[in-house]
Order: sequence, then structure tokens, then C-alpha cells
Amino acid sequence: MEGALLLIFLFTIFALNSPIAKAVAERIRRDAAALPPISDDRLTEQSARLEALETEVARLTEALDFTQKLLEKPRDPTDRPTDGA
Repeated sequence: MEGALLLIFLFTIFALNSPIAKAVAERIRRDAAALPPISDDRLTEQSARLEALETEVARLTEALDFTQKLLEKPRDPTDRPTDGA
């Protein structure tokens, strides 16, 4: 077991120091640096949208809880709707 862990550790060290891993890391750094900064207006807009989504999720969660409680209640077989005809 310890030999397997040592082997995995050595393989991980080798893999992280490989030219492919270094190239991937460099590409991630370069792409992240090329992203434009977020403006205050955009940040405010995104915050408002996030808040609206959080409100909607809370509303849907309440509706789901209510529906689940209704479905969990035992039904009375004599409590059926009647036809109006």
C-alpha cells in the first residue's frame, strides 16, 4: 500500500513538472490576464440579477415545500369533488 502511494506521489510530481502541464498552466495564465476588468455598472447589474434569481429560487422552494406537504397528507376517500351537472 505504501509503495503504491509512493508511486502515485512520484508520478504526480513528474506529471506536474512535464512540459505539457507547464504549457497548460501558461495558457491559463495568459487567458486570465487577457480578460477585461469588470466595470462597476456591470458588477451592479450582475448583483441585481443574482439577487432576483435568489428571490425566485426561494419562492420556488416555498412552493415546492407546500406541494410536498399537500401530497404527503393522507387523503379521505369520501372527500372527492362532485360534478356540478
